[in-house]
Amino acid sequence: MKTNMIMVCCVLVAVQANAQGYNDGDVHAAPAKKRTYTEREMQELKDGVISKNGRMFLVKNGAEESMYESAFMLDGTKVSPNGTYIRLDGTKDKLKDNQRMLLSGKLEFLPPVHFVTMKQGKMIVVNDSIEIFLDRELTLENGNHIYPDGHVMVDGKRVEFSDGDRMNMSGAWMEPVHYGSSSWETKAK
Repeated sequence: MKTNMIMVCCVLVAVQANAQGYNDGDVHAAPAKKRTYTEREMQELKDGVISKNGRMFLVKNGAEESMYESAFMLDGTKVSPNGTYIRLDGTKDKLKDNQRMLLSGKLEFLPPVHFVTMKQGKMIVVNDSIEIFLDRELTLENGNHIYPDGHVMVDGKRVEFSDGDRMNMSGAWMEPVHYGSSSWETKAK
């Protein structure tokens, strides 16, 4: 009985100290709403859940896996495997296709991933993670042409792709850009 009473007193003192904010400036002891996150933690906050093609996926460390159980975000939002979510204030909604909820509870839409790249010397069109070998000339939105041999015609100039170079469908270079044999000045950021 005496041991239980001492334990209860210790728990009460710890709860009271935490409620009064005795955290000595430790950001890790602060509540999630008022917390300042480190750079590593900010990377982890990009994790969360994603709705793709009517299916829910849990994103952890950048990897997606099918979602079979409810997940809780740091702001207290509960997300079900069918895509419905309930906020702490009781509002209920459903994630739309290509929408994700970050670990912080913030909602955002995924931009479509559609670009042309060179991989191991071959030109590839990437459409939402599906890779298709480029076997004929491709005309971009800005009127430029990309050819299967690994070059693009921009304003009448021939620009060679290097492995890893990426160009979106509107004709703009994407990061990362590797500077290979081409010295074309607009290939920079």
